[in-house]
Amino acid sequence: STLFPYTTLFRSWNYEEHLARLAGPNATFDEHERAQIWRMRALDSLEHIFPQTRSSGWRGKTGTLPFSQEAINANVHRIGNLLLLPQPLNSQAQARPFAEKTKLYEQHHLRMIDEVCAAGDWTFESIDAREETLASWAAKRWDDV
Repeated sequence: STLFPYTTLFRSWNYEEHLARLAGPNATFDEHERAQIWRMRALDSLEHIFPQTRSSGWRGKTGTLPFSQEAINANVHRIGNLLLLPQPLNSQAQARPFAEKTKLYEQHHLRMIDEVCAAGDWTFESIDAREETLASWAAKRWDDV
C-alpha cells in the first residue's frame, strides 16, 4: 500500500515522542532531527535494521530459519525491524553489519536508536522482541480507537 511508509513514519515518530515523555518533564526531542526525517519521502527515512538483501555480515542472525532471501523477505519489513533515519545515513547503512550500522545510527539523536543500539546484536529474535515492545506501546497509545 502507498500509505504504508507514511503511517509507519507517523507511528514511529509518535513512539519517539513517547520515549521523550518517559525520559522526564524536561526531556525534549531535536526538531532538526525531526525536520531531516520528514523532509524526505517516507520510504527514504525508513531504515531496515536487518538488511533487505543477504549480506555475509548477517549470516547466523536468522535463528532457526535458513539464511535465505525468502526468510529475510518474511522478516525485514516488520515494524520491529524499521527505524527512522535521515536519508543520507540510511543510504550509508544499507547492508553493513550491525556493529557498523550502530556507529552510523549514533550520529542521529533519537531515543529509539539508543534502544536498538543497546541490543548489542540484531537477529530475527531481536525483531520479534522489538515488535512486541512496539505492539504493546501501540495498544496502550491507541486503546481508544
